[in-house]
Amino acid sequence: MLQSSEPQALLVGTVRPEQITRVQWKGDWHDRDEFLKSGPEYHKPYERTPSKLEKLGFDPTDGSLSFEQIVSVISQEENMKQERVKSTLLRVSAARPDDMAHTFEQMGWVRSAANQMVKNIQAAAT
Repeated sequence: MLQSSEPQALLVGTVRPEQITRVQWKGDWHDRDEFLKSGPEYHKPYERTPSKLEKLGFDPTDGSLSFEQIVSVISQEENMKQERVKSTLLRVSAARPDDMAHTFEQMGWVRSAANQMVKNIQAAAT
């Protein structure tokens, strides 16, 4: 009731993806894979251009990943070498943690998970 828009479990990540077994879209029920294959479009807040839904290679609600898990996921998602990911994460988490959390959100993680991952990276650096 206090939000400007209704949170959508599949898009916002208020529940874990594996908890979503079926979704209704335009009157038809689909499992997760059927829904993603249908290529529905959605609008991000304040965005005029629709975006295609994508199947993420990670759980966007899970901020409990270890430093090594974060490196592995980002390396796979961004097609980058793990050593480059490690050095970038360590450098940016120390200098600009808010920017790093924002980048995680842009990649698809929800805010709370993104903030927790920054803390996990900072803890691994010490």
